[in-house]
Amino acid sequence: MYQAALQASSSGDGWSQSLAWDCSASPRNYNYKRYYQPGTGRYLARDADLYAGYVYASNNPSIGYDPYGLLTIIVHGTYAENAKWAQPGSPFNQAVSETFHEDAVAFSWCGGNSLIARMDAALRLVKFIRQHLRPGEKLNIVAHSHGGNVVKMATLFASDIDLTNFVELGTPQRPDYRLRPGSVRRHYNVFFLNDDIQTQGGNGWIDLAAFEAGPAGRQAKFPAINVEINELGSGLQIGHSDLHEEFVWKHFVQYAADIGYGFE
Repeated sequence: MYQAALQASSSGDGWSQSLAWDCSASPRNYNYKRYYQPGTGRYLARDADLYAGYVYASNNPSIGYDPYGLLTIIVHGTYAENAKWAQPGSPFNQAVSETFHEDAVAFSWCGGNSLIARMDAALRLVKFIRQHLRPGEKLNIVAHSHGGNVVKMATLFASDIDLTNFVELGTPQRPDYRLRPGSVRRHYNVFFLNDDIQTQGGNGWIDLAAFEAGPAGRQAKFPAINVEINELGSGLQIGHSDLHEEFVWKHFVQYAADIGYGFE
């Protein structure tokens, strides 16, 4: 239930007033285009009347409000350029957006199956983040398949970019792709034991400029939290592409909450 609260504060010899919306089910108050967190005495975003600087808002201050002060990005994997499941309005995008209380944006790259393609994507992802992210904002990234390795490379290319929450879905785990130490606060690696594509995402068999194949691992190294999809109780035979389905994401989010970790 939302309740309007008129707050008055003394300012010199005059008074200033602001209209805030208090939601009893949330620890945050909506206060004119951005959220205020009473527990910490801080706003979660800068003044929205300034230019937002967001590509999806076309730099228009009248539509560029970002009240939560967050940035959530979905990164697709190999051979999935402009993947529909990652786009705003898709069931998966909506589920991710609900989890992080932020309209998730999709980052698209060529999807090439090679180190060169992922390196180029990582450099462009760094640029993409810098165009969107503002000082003090939390950065959440959800990445499917080799999209996770693109993100890992991006953290190595940009020492000034840190992730608040990073979720990998079926990412081939390889020693040549790693996160910059200390670059992620909460890291989940979600996988399924019958996912044969994940374990063939290496380069030990074929390693060409435009194509590679070989064995790869399933589990990420500590401090990542590895989540086997069977533990989610779906009872279904899940494949590599099913990992970016809405119902799988919701099972994962519930599991994360049940084990007491959740998200930052």
